[in-house]
Amino acid sequence: ESEQSEVGYYLEKCTPFGVKDAKAGDCLYRRSSPVIDEDVSKGGISVVLLENVSKFALRYYGEGKQDWVGQWKTDKGGDEATVGAFPEAVEVTLAIKENEKEASISAVIPIHFPNNKAKEKKEAKQNP
Repeated sequence: ESEQSEVGYYLEKCTPFGVKDAKAGDCLYRRSSPVIDEDVSKGGISVVLLENVSKFALRYYGEGKQDWVGQWKTDKGGDEATVGAFPEAVEVTLAIKENEKEASISAVIPIHFPNNKAKEKKEAKQNP
């Protein structure tokens, strides 16, 4: 354990708080754990942040990518650009729907100090 923590966000069905006979809808949860391990989806404590969520999407941008991408895997499941590196920015899109009205918001959050190691540039081989 340290002052760092593992944090994850996810959607899951839930019944709205304080509403009798309410139909279950998607809620945005935040899960946090003081233990940083290999499985970000388990352990820790989950709390509901928002009810009636109709859309929650993340997109990532960083060195080695030509455009925004829908996933960024820093472990062995990633590609050459993402393994061992953090994105430079994250786009968060969130929409809620209540009483047949929908509202959405999208924001780009820069990662000011991603702490990525400088990648070595591959030199082109020259034929003699």
